[in-house]
Amino acid sequence: AEQRQAAADESYREWLDQKRAREAARESLKHIESPDELLDEPSALDHWKLVGKQLKVIDRQLLDEWFEWSRGFEVTYYVCQVLWDSFEPIGDDVHTKSYTLARATLASLLRPGLDYAGAAA
Repeated sequence: AEQRQAAADESYREWLDQKRAREAARESLKHIESPDELLDEPSALDHWKLVGKQLKVIDRQLLDEWFEWSRGFEVTYYVCQVLWDSFEPIGDDVHTKSYTLARATLASLLRPGLDYAGAAA
């Protein structure tokens, strides 16, 4: 029972740390120049991708926040999702709301040779 409680406590601490990191990322995003503010600069696309990559490293569930932040950049949710899938960490995470078995299956069957990482570079 004691070992189970220790594991539960550790699990709770990890969950709380992740929740705080997600909240900090959302708050920080409000203070980062959005890509539409940089449209005339050649670095706008790189800036946009870098922010997406960093958000995914923090938490895979921040895709919607990245899309909302990108809205003035005139990109579709689909484009954001394709790039998001190419960013590290890569994997089918069944715990995210963007995961669907149909999407994962179609992605592997219909375009098995597509280089998502190369497209995101």
